[in-house]
Amino acid sequence: MKHKVVADVVAALIGAFVSTEPGGEEAALSFMNWIGIKVDANIIPYEIHLSSPTEKLVNVTHLESLLNYTFKEPSLLVEALTDSSYNCTENYQRLEFLGDAVLDYLLSQYFYKEYHDESRGLLTVMRTISVTNECFALSAIRAKLHEHIIRNSKDLDKRIAATVNEVEKLSVKSTFGWELDTSFPNVLADVIESLAGAIYIDSGYNKEAVFQSIRPLLEPLVTPETARIHPFGELHELCQTENYRRKKSRKVCVDGVTSVSIAVKAKEITCKRTAKANNEKTAEKLASKEVLKLLKDKNVGEDADSHADSHEECRAEGEQPCIDKDQVEGESAVMCETHFEEECPHINEMQSQQPESDSNGIGDSKSCQVNFEAELIGLTQQGILKVEHVPLLVSFLIAHPSMRLTDLPSLRCSFGYYALWEFLHYIESTPLRVLLEDGRARFLGFLDALSMFPFDRTWLDNYKMQIVSPPEDDPSGALKKVLKEIEIIDKELAALQAKKADLQERASELNSILDSPYSVFK
Repeated sequence: MKHKVVADVVAALIGAFVSTEPGGEEAALSFMNWIGIKVDANIIPYEIHLSSPTEKLVNVTHLESLLNYTFKEPSLLVEALTDSSYNCTENYQRLEFLGDAVLDYLLSQYFYKEYHDESRGLLTVMRTISVTNECFALSAIRAKLHEHIIRNSKDLDKRIAATVNEVEKLSVKSTFGWELDTSFPNVLADVIESLAGAIYIDSGYNKEAVFQSIRPLLEPLVTPETARIHPFGELHELCQTENYRRKKSRKVCVDGVTSVSIAVKAKEITCKRTAKANNEKTAEKLASKEVLKLLKDKNVGEDADSHADSHEECRAEGEQPCIDKDQVEGESAVMCETHFEEECPHINEMQSQQPESDSNGIGDSKSCQVNFEAELIGLTQQGILKVEHVPLLVSFLIAHPSMRLTDLPSLRCSFGYYALWEFLHYIESTPLRVLLEDGRARFLGFLDALSMFPFDRTWLDNYKMQIVSPPEDDPSGALKKVLKEIEIIDKELAALQAKKADLQERASELNSILDSPYSVFK
């Protein structure tokens, strides 16, 4: 039986206990302790980190009315709203760390109970949408929480004002942040989580009090009808499903603006869209969103004609696009670095075919590479693979591109990369001695889990041979030989030391004789 199956069953059993009423959480904790996952459920008094007078910093009465919660310890409210620009040590970050986990749990529980007939995949998408920074930032602005953030940064003031201005332009009531056409400071999203953490502590760790207070800020919550994944993830999934080829180019400009171009080859049609933003993630989202508008329409060519005034291009195979010379020169004047990346559902096809070239240089054969990072970040929308897993996977896939998963639904692909991350994390953090002597069973368990996915077996099998059947001159065998020689030398050294002691004793006796009066020999 695969380790992943066992792990999923354990998680499902914990969920089964949690879902029982009443006393589900207590039952789950008992089960976890019984199975060997020791959890200390004792409530530890929270140490207040802020010493400044509360009423001078925030309007406690107004915020309590807004949150529909009365604080027993108002300094927690101040701590939850204090940015690091105002106080680098006593700020909202610890509360945000806690609130992040609490909201994730509460929204998971809400969607599970509210939509009991929906699949795990849809529930995961709904939860992911609800806890994104875009969603939290939008909620914070609509509740005017940005007016109460305690900060001391003119740059942060400008960025918050720009984001608020962008939100005020939105006519859609429920966007979950996808429609934001500008980047935003993280503090706008973080304060929702830090306030949740503050209420959680102040209420004596009452999760229901947190949900009753924070939920109105997040309304309307996502439903199965309104749920849709991030534009970048949606485009990634569409390209995998329809076997479209996708290319991405990125220009990092001197003034801090990043320009991202995404071109998708759909059968005989190539569609391209360029977007600019203060960071690559936002520009990529905007470009993906515009390309999706073209690709979702079956009659792509006609759809492109209706957008002729924008920078998007949609042309037949072999047709040269029209380029505004002044525009190109203007962009190149501020460009300091250009990156070209390519993504394709079939890695072998991508390697065997020469990339296309166009006037914008996207098809540069020397610089077109699979954008592993963007691909993996797109998979994080599924809720299984996390952003913190991406760096290790990217560094590995760059060194071993044949290990890239292809032709899989994004959810299964996300599971596969998570299994690979667990394996890489284990071998990266495990000393070779443990791996060779004590860790072989666990190592083989990881290989069993990876065998459930179409990874390239060459690298895995070679690695397996080194661990399971190491050569005679492997470090472990060599170490044993060295230790054996040391043991022999130690024994010889002990015998020599004993002989040395005997000789020293004999020398002492002889010295005493020589130092004695001559009469002793008569």
